[in-house]
Amino acid sequence: MEIVCENQTATGSAPERDGGPTATELKRGNERDGTATELKRGMSATERRRRRTELKRTETPPKGFWPPHANAAIGDCLDFLGVHFGFQKDNVRNQREHVVFLLANSQSRFSTPSSNSTPKIDAGAVDGVYEKLMENYKQWCQFLGLESSLRLQQYEGESHVKRKTLYLSLYLLIWGEAANLRFMPECLCYLFHNMAQDLNQILLGEINRFSSAGDDEAFLRNVVKPIYEVIEEEAKIGKNEQASYSAYRNYDDLNEYFWSSHCFSLGWPIRRNSEFFTLESYRKQGRFGLKKTGKSFMERRNIWQIFRSFDRLWMCLILVLQGMIIVSWKENSMENIFGGDSLYDLFTIFFTGSVLRLIFGILDLLLNFPVCLQWNILLRSLIHIILHLMMAVIFALPRVAALKDAFGKGFPSYYVVAILLYLIPVIIDTLFYFSPLKYDRCRFLFWWSKPRTYIGRGMNEGKFAVIKYTLFWIIVLSSKFAFSFYLQIKPLVKATKDILTSIDYDWHRVFDEPKNRNVISSWPPMMLVYFLDTQIWYTLFSTFCGGVIGMLDRLGEIPNVDKLKLKFQSLPGAINTYLVHSNNSRSEGFSLSKSFAKITANHKSENEKFSRLWNEIICAFREEDLISNRELDLLVIPYPLDPTLNIIQWPLFLLPGKVRAALNIATKYGSTIAGRQRKDSELWRLICRDEFMKFAVLEMFDSAKQVLHALKVTENEKRFINFLIDGIESSISENTFLEYTELEFLPNVFNKFVELVLNLKHGGLSNHVALFIDELIHSVHFCSMPLIKDRYEEEMHDVYGNSIQRRFVVTGFNFAGKQWENQLKRLHLLLKEDSSNEVPKNIEVRRRIAFFMNSLFMKLPQPPVVRQMLSFSVLTPYHNEETVYTRYEIDMKNEDGVSILFYLQRIFPDEWNSFKERLQIERDADIWNNTKHIEEVRHWVSLRGQTLYRTVRGIMYYHRALKLQASLEMASEIGIQEVINMKFTYVVTCQNYGSYKLRGDHRASDILNMMVKNPSLRVAYVDEILKGEGVHTKKIYHSVLIKAVGNVEQEIYRIKLPGSMMIGEGKPENQNHGIIYTRGEALQAIDMNQDNYLEEALKMRNLLEEFKKDHGVHPPTILGVREHIFTESISSLAWFMSIQDRNFVTIVQRVLARLLKVRFHYGHPDVFDRIFHITRGGISKASQGINLSEDIYAGFNSTLRNGNITHHEYIQVAKGRDVGLKQRWLVAVESRRMAIMVIYVYLYSNLCWFLIQSGLVKIWSKRRFGGTPQLFSLKPRSGSEIQGENLVHVISTQFFMQVGLLVLVPTLIEIGVESGIVKAVFEVITIQIQLSDGFFLFSLGTKAHHFGHTIMYGGTKYRATGRGFVINHEKFAEIYRLYSRSHFVKAMEILLILIYFKLAAPGFNKVVSSSMFILVASWLYIPFIFNPLGFSWNKIAEDWEDWLKWLYSPLRLGISASDSWQIWWHEGQEPLKSIHVVRRVARIILALRFFAIQIGFAELVTVDKKMAVYGLSWLCFAALLIYTTVQRIERRPYCIDFVLGFKLLNFFMIMAFLFIFSYFISHFGLTIRDIFVTVCAFISALWAILQISQVSRPWLKPLRMWKAVVSLAMFWDMLLGLVLFLPLAILAWFPFISIFQSRLLYNAAYSRGLQIQSIIAGSTVNKTASYEEVEKNNK
Repeated sequence: MEIVCENQTATGSAPERDGGPTATELKRGNERDGTATELKRGMSATERRRRRTELKRTETPPKGFWPPHANAAIGDCLDFLGVHFGFQKDNVRNQREHVVFLLANSQSRFSTPSSNSTPKIDAGAVDGVYEKLMENYKQWCQFLGLESSLRLQQYEGESHVKRKTLYLSLYLLIWGEAANLRFMPECLCYLFHNMAQDLNQILLGEINRFSSAGDDEAFLRNVVKPIYEVIEEEAKIGKNEQASYSAYRNYDDLNEYFWSSHCFSLGWPIRRNSEFFTLESYRKQGRFGLKKTGKSFMERRNIWQIFRSFDRLWMCLILVLQGMIIVSWKENSMENIFGGDSLYDLFTIFFTGSVLRLIFGILDLLLNFPVCLQWNILLRSLIHIILHLMMAVIFALPRVAALKDAFGKGFPSYYVVAILLYLIPVIIDTLFYFSPLKYDRCRFLFWWSKPRTYIGRGMNEGKFAVIKYTLFWIIVLSSKFAFSFYLQIKPLVKATKDILTSIDYDWHRVFDEPKNRNVISSWPPMMLVYFLDTQIWYTLFSTFCGGVIGMLDRLGEIPNVDKLKLKFQSLPGAINTYLVHSNNSRSEGFSLSKSFAKITANHKSENEKFSRLWNEIICAFREEDLISNRELDLLVIPYPLDPTLNIIQWPLFLLPGKVRAALNIATKYGSTIAGRQRKDSELWRLICRDEFMKFAVLEMFDSAKQVLHALKVTENEKRFINFLIDGIESSISENTFLEYTELEFLPNVFNKFVELVLNLKHGGLSNHVALFIDELIHSVHFCSMPLIKDRYEEEMHDVYGNSIQRRFVVTGFNFAGKQWENQLKRLHLLLKEDSSNEVPKNIEVRRRIAFFMNSLFMKLPQPPVVRQMLSFSVLTPYHNEETVYTRYEIDMKNEDGVSILFYLQRIFPDEWNSFKERLQIERDADIWNNTKHIEEVRHWVSLRGQTLYRTVRGIMYYHRALKLQASLEMASEIGIQEVINMKFTYVVTCQNYGSYKLRGDHRASDILNMMVKNPSLRVAYVDEILKGEGVHTKKIYHSVLIKAVGNVEQEIYRIKLPGSMMIGEGKPENQNHGIIYTRGEALQAIDMNQDNYLEEALKMRNLLEEFKKDHGVHPPTILGVREHIFTESISSLAWFMSIQDRNFVTIVQRVLARLLKVRFHYGHPDVFDRIFHITRGGISKASQGINLSEDIYAGFNSTLRNGNITHHEYIQVAKGRDVGLKQRWLVAVESRRMAIMVIYVYLYSNLCWFLIQSGLVKIWSKRRFGGTPQLFSLKPRSGSEIQGENLVHVISTQFFMQVGLLVLVPTLIEIGVESGIVKAVFEVITIQIQLSDGFFLFSLGTKAHHFGHTIMYGGTKYRATGRGFVINHEKFAEIYRLYSRSHFVKAMEILLILIYFKLAAPGFNKVVSSSMFILVASWLYIPFIFNPLGFSWNKIAEDWEDWLKWLYSPLRLGISASDSWQIWWHEGQEPLKSIHVVRRVARIILALRFFAIQIGFAELVTVDKKMAVYGLSWLCFAALLIYTTVQRIERRPYCIDFVLGFKLLNFFMIMAFLFIFSYFISHFGLTIRDIFVTVCAFISALWAILQISQVSRPWLKPLRMWKAVVSLAMFWDMLLGLVLFLPLAILAWFPFISIFQSRLLYNAAYSRGLQIQSIIAGSTVNKTASYEEVEKNNK
């Protein structure tokens, strides 16, 4: 029986767009095809005729209205529009295909095409496309109060449809040639509005204004180019890293110009002297707000944005805090709050609220200056400020002491009125929050508080969604406030009262008492905890809710392959329900169990569909080399099905050892029960306890009959075989088999049969076959001869005579060919396979199969037929990443002798063996002797990296999946490829492909080979052509789309651009360039570090159906999809990052989308409603410096424009992440590009959270107020003494509430839901052992540093993180360069503080200090722990030499920061050059904290030694300054002749320093502790002086003191490097440390049985040794 797999290349060769290329020869050697040819790519001849005929019949004017230069051959509406408006010909051709595909796909859901039907488009098909395309334009007209240019009222029937086709064609032609203007959707609305009016005039008989242009670039030159030039000029300013965002207009600013009727001052045709094009006039004035063409919002990099952007949250927290403090201070019970003075005091929150509103109003005015000078904004702001100022005064009057007597007791009447007036806006807001009324209808109520903008209107959700959202936050905030009140605020207030009431003091002496300082120092940390711990409660409740939602969605119902085997019988029903179209609808209501009808042997059709789909998935695993040939045989289902077998044949991996187990059961049953007491039904019941054992026995018996019948023997022998089989069957049917059968002989029969099958499989017609048959029959004779004699005695005598020892004569087989071979192979595996063998062995295969089957038990929409499904495209932006690794790259060894190929062979040994098995080679050396094999190795390596080749292979699985599903649903194979091409398009935007070709880059040939291998793949790139000579040379840019025809590329379209497309951020500009070549109703944006799986591609139809389902008030516009990180098995770091990402893309997204409905676009697998987004600015934003995280802004844009973003977890897309610590540093640096509003999210979650939980804020506040840290050692005292236990209680609660393990709650819940609680606990423990906490602390420190750096200095830009394999040991100097300022210096500061408190307070809280020491250790040594070979002595020695070389490398041209300390240090000073004086002063003040630390250390010694310690620390600094100055002078060229003199000078300086130091020690009696304190004080002072000197550079340089600062900085880095290096060198002496580190780094690989030590140490046996040789040596 033969196993049939579909097209293995995942492409399917389609009838490409026929009609060969024209004779026009392009310079690049490409040929261009015709429009009709490209249209043939995606539809049948009938459909093409239908759509094209309809376009030709679309209303066009009489011949006299055509321009004189028009071609007489023009025949359809797009040609007509192209000629009249001056669109480029290839734009017309491209959009013709676009329109035809849109209408054809829409039409496919209305009727099935017939070859005899009249070519006519249904009105509903056109209406669907037209309404979606025109929706944003109609909203724009309504917003501006314009009359739409769409003239449809006077048309009916067919004319109505034709006019709509004209309008939608015109819009797409504008969009297709708009280039960068596509990011400005309302600008396109403006252009369409005017051009549609022109079109109406043309159709009424007037002459188009553009008709006189006489060429096809009139629209580009007269409309697009002028606006593009404005965008380009503004972008040039934005490319300056130090430029403020408020200094230029970005895409959104320019687009907002078209949100007001003032945009019509542009005129039509566009007037170049319009104020929109004037750049310098308003920029010189610096008053954007006074110009309608300026900005409406100022993006300022300011810390106050945190308060401005989250004003409601701050108000809530502050007002509740005030209320809790008042209630705690009054010590009233909850029921007495509203009585007496408590209520009077509580009402002070209204005064606080007014003051806060006043502050926020002033901030809004200042931070939005000068935009706020526009009269409407200024008026609104002034009203806001004046009203809240009045409210604040009114609420403050009763509290003024001088007026208390005038008011008397109780509330003044005006006070109550003021409160009611204050609450009116809140009440109205609340009512509208829960009401379904639209904002536009009642905006007059909010005109003074909410500006009228085009976006952000009508964003109300359904009542149920609002209730869910509200209840969630009520629970979260209630829990937070309750906890804060009872366990934080109330104990702290009680302790504070006890302290204050026990002391008599004057107000001006409040800081004199240490106890008072304790009170003051205890409140700031508690306040910081209070403001930041909301994230903890959100994490707890969101994790719980996310876990519940996941369980209700049936995630984890099949967590592994073992559970899959138990439910495998339901898989055919699930696949036939959800992956194959069926007319039987299935109810999707909730139930505790979900099952599918089991397929029987009579359901041939369903069984065949399931077999084909299952086999195709398994074959894909084999093509990916994830399974071996043996595993392939065990996993597939025989196909085509054998009609002679009346059973269901399951995959053999479900039946291992089942036959032998059944034999053992039968033998045991026969030995315990004798004779006629045996019952067939009882034995069968025992066997049927295991369903698959039953199937295995039935298949074995039927296959045995088939094998015996297949033998060509004599007629008598054949008759005997029939007698034998019929006798056994009849006895079974009569339930008498056990009465006559001697069961103890069954094992012998079984063994003989196994030998026969094995001999038939290998030996063919040898004599051994006959011998085996004789022995088999002889065994059967002893086993069941009484039965045979009773029924067939006469026939047996005729066959054998008096003897049964005669040999059979086998002359051949009745069956032959591949099917017979496969049947024998399957039968042999069924009989011999051992149950102890785990199949499949590959972890990734097991995960994918389990997830795939589990997803079919989730809530999937049922799929339509392929012809009627929504069409979609995939767009992949590509820049300069790897396409396919070259042979040189995969075979090149690093400094440790490890190549990429060797590394992958060790990481994926099973896949490498499967690869060699597929190529049928035995030795590695044989690969390099064959060109084809070399190419296969390149592909094998590339498919395990983050390459374009891997992405293309994965995305083309969509093509393969659709082809398979179409073949199962369509009666005829004719037209399948055309339907698939109409439903799926894949475009890769390789912007630099043209330059690759020009310079002969291998990536150009790699991309061409991908197109050859995947004929449906299209590549878009920008072609740059130099025009002119000398100074008049200029670049002409074209957007080009190509495909492969044969083995060469062929141009499809070439559209001229107004200029370079790269004027904004690279990736979104690249996406925008290629989006015009995509087709269909949906679009998936895939990065080139992503992958896809065939089994997931089969579910794409189901996912697209979500666009049609009800997901709330607004229809879905983005379908969220989960990601799987395929790099998780590379190393422990990669595993940590994958866990982090898994939590984010699963449990976090689940809560955001399903519970809170606030999910945006966070992952590139998300599927966009393509038509919705191309009419609203595209799938990303590209403003320079602002929209670097382009994906999340697509979600913002979609939501603000009344979109709806959902999340679905029954389908996944693979993604690669950075796998090395250095790459994580680049990611963190890249994260500096985030907008200011996400800073608060950061503050609410990451580093600050840990700093609070670890007690750093307590230490910090204590250091601010000085004195002995008694807070941490307070003991309760009797009588009226301070009740210190309250403070201790607060601190303990704070720590245990925010313990670091809380971070692991999402991980524990998510893994528990999907894989079971046991595995979740095991994984959590494992990652803890592997120091994951240290890694995450280190990562958070990196983010914190770069966020702060960005807030202070700016400089946001995109940084490529690199996507290669990390197999190198990083040098010590490189690690120090990367992390010195972000981690090491900060860790040393915290360490100094910890030392101070340990020395000052022996009773220092050990729990708090231990957590802080963990933080310090993580920041200092995590990069070395996770650095391969970080504790190898040889590497340590090399690193030391490299470190010294880096430190002393002189400053010269041609070297980088990685080569010289001086270059690195001077680059670090660049941001300080351009900062404002105010910020310089602020940094100086901040640096003074190190002097405070120095003074604090001096205070630790006795009074008589205090000045000695303080003076000695300054003496050390003076000596260092003199020494470094002398060293600097000594290195000058003219001092070369005075070497001896300088040596003597250095000697005397050192001796003088030692003498003075010794004198201080002996004279003041300094102990070792005192000397240690002195050293700490010196380090603090040194770093303080360096910090202040760096900021003071403009003032120090004229004084010629800058070089001394540089020398001191070098000494500091040398000292800090030595502190870091010494522990590493000591640990490197112990060999087991290096082994332990390897296990720590590569635990996942160790669990797969690998020996990573041989990787990171290089091929130490022999650096040229093959993989097999290294394996042999390891063994």
